[in-house]
Amino acid sequence: QAEGEKGEKAKKAGEASSTAKTSTSAAEKPMKPITQEELLKLKEELLKLRENLQPGGKAVSQDKNAVLEALSKLESAKMDVEMLAKTLIAKALNPYRKHADFEIASRSKALFSKWKQIFKNSKTS
Repeated sequence: QAEGEKGEKAKKAGEASSTAKTSTSAAEKPMKPITQEELLKLKEELLKLRENLQPGGKAVSQDKNAVLEALSKLESAKMDVEMLAKTLIAKALNPYRKHADFEIASRSKALFSKWKQIFKNSKTS
């Protein structure tokens, strides 16, 4: 009977760990292909929204939501070195790394880190 209990506990532990693995991968955003045209539109949108920022980096709430939406699209976009170089999207995103809003700044910084890694990986390949 003790062996049966151990077997059940091990089975439950295995199920719990597989559930944790599933929920972890579900939390990650799937990477979507993005066209150069779509990326250029996002770049223009970021540049336009930057002009709407008030002095001191405080955005109007609707502009903040638009920036966050653009960041979401960029985060889920499958990027390569060629796309980053052709569109110069990083230049449009650069000012947002120092934005007064913590979420905008941190997500922008994370994107930059991700894109730097893409460049580093391409040089080592």
